[in-house]
Amino acid sequence: MPELTHYFETIGHHTFENRGHENDVQNAPYRCVDSNAFLGRGYYFWDDNLPFAKHWGGKWYIERQKKYYIAETVIQCQKEDFFDLVGERKHQKLLRDTAKSLATKRPSLSGWPIGKIIEFLKAASLDPDSPFYQKFTFKVIRAADDASLKLSQTQAFSDENAFSYMDLNPCYIICVTFIKGIISTPIKVVHASK
Repeated sequence: MPELTHYFETIGHHTFENRGHENDVQNAPYRCVDSNAFLGRGYYFWDDNLPFAKHWGGKWYIERQKKYYIAETVIQCQKEDFFDLVGERKHQKLLRDTAKSLATKRPSLSGWPIGKIIEFLKAASLDPDSPFYQKFTFKVIRAADDASLKLSQTQAFSDENAFSYMDLNPCYIICVTFIKGIISTPIKVVHASK
């Protein structure tokens, strides 16, 4: 039998609170169930970007007088399990069209954040009678956080056009909805705050 190759593979950096318990690291990664989670409920990682993981730890934990860890693991998945809001236009279109449709059909839902739209799609995928029935069964969701420009590294495309540039250090967030079969290596701590 040929070896299975993965469509998406990256190093994930998971930032979590150091509560001073022996099992803090053993229980990682921790699932986010906050109703305002960026990409819905799941396990959050930075896509191969330790500086962003440290930046988040400083903002989320250090500013609240708490300590944190950053752990690292390999995330792998097949194409059918990967909802890519960074590089897959049809996924971006699905999210955009769902947001427009929700706003039209239910004006009170106009302006819903991305995480709530994703949770709505997850729930709708369980109801074949829903007009939003899409079979949203993705296990890995990735998006760009364009608000994290402080750590970005822009590079111009040409000498003649300073207005067109590329970010060589974009901030990609990954939400893993089901970790079984997706996290392929034991999670290990690569940074601990002081």
